[in-house]
Amino acid sequence: MVRGIDTIKRVLLRGGLSEEDFRQIQRSAEESNRNNLIVFSAFAAVFLAGVFLLSCLLEDIVASKEIFGFFMLIMLLVFAVARFCTFRQPWFLLCNVYIFIGCLFAFGIVLGTVGSPNQLSVTFIALLFTIPLLFTDRPIRMIGMIYLSVLAFSLAACRTKQPEVLWVDIIDAIIFGTISTITSSYMMWVKYQKNLYEWKAIFLSKTDLLTGLRNRNAYEQSLMGYPALCRKELYCIYVDVNGLHELNNTKGHQAGDEMLQYIAKSLLAEFGEENTYRIGGDEFVVFAVDWRSAALEKTIKGVVQRVEKAGYHIAIGIETQAAPDISMDRLIKNAEKKMYEAKYRYYQENGTERCISAHLGAEEPREEAYGN
Repeated sequence: MVRGIDTIKRVLLRGGLSEEDFRQIQRSAEESNRNNLIVFSAFAAVFLAGVFLLSCLLEDIVASKEIFGFFMLIMLLVFAVARFCTFRQPWFLLCNVYIFIGCLFAFGIVLGTVGSPNQLSVTFIALLFTIPLLFTDRPIRMIGMIYLSVLAFSLAACRTKQPEVLWVDIIDAIIFGTISTITSSYMMWVKYQKNLYEWKAIFLSKTDLLTGLRNRNAYEQSLMGYPALCRKELYCIYVDVNGLHELNNTKGHQAGDEMLQYIAKSLLAEFGEENTYRIGGDEFVVFAVDWRSAALEKTIKGVVQRVEKAGYHIAIGIETQAAPDISMDRLIKNAEKKMYEAKYRYYQENGTERCISAHLGAEEPREEAYGN
């Protein structure tokens, strides 16, 4: 019984998703809602404008001219807001979505009651079926919107409709409103599942699963975009883990994985996820856009201290280039070379022989020139 209630809550509140999954796909749902709002508000405005002009010419629908003109202006306003406003807060976009939905339902109610008191309402029933399918939101809110509209239609019908069509219209509105809540809730569930699968596919393609950092695929895709983001200086921080090979041999790969996770967490805490990458087994790259050198030096020192406090060691190479003449290839290669110089000094000081000297002057492939 309790499990059934929890399932119903999850379906009505989050389209069947967990709270964590729901948060992950909210942004894609918001983007879809905004695009749909722009398209369908423009379509509604054009359609109503055409009907308004037609009502000015035909005597049969001249009585509805004011209705068409009023809702046409509202649709134009909704389109302008959706097209040109920046929705920094999700609730602002959501308010505009429900204003659009409410206006169309109100149009159907007015047209089906005041506009045609002697005829069965067709427009409102059609809108009940179609409009809830256009957007993605928590099903409970859309269900509330549908039944609120059915109630408003029923009250308006009681005041305006002739007895011979009144109860048919009210019963139709209740029945088709209920069907609409079921179909719209199901379609939202389908959309949420689709968005979740798409998000997971993108996440897996760009995320290193061991550390949670962006992976080499994301690194290569983002690489050429950094010069355009930089106004002053771009820093490349090339990081390599010292002792991973030895730790794997002495304490096992689990210990090595824990070390990589700790170092990734340390970099993430200082530089954020957007510009921090794990590009190889024990290699990390961070890009710092327009940082002050003093702030960057302090941040790197904090990372080193944090790592060494946990008993680990890293070699770091830092290279910078000034905008606008930034060569990403040269920037990264110089940072990598400095990293190998730091790594070489570390193993010299600790009396451990490593095959990394070739990297200090040669351009041999990394995977053949040194071990972990």
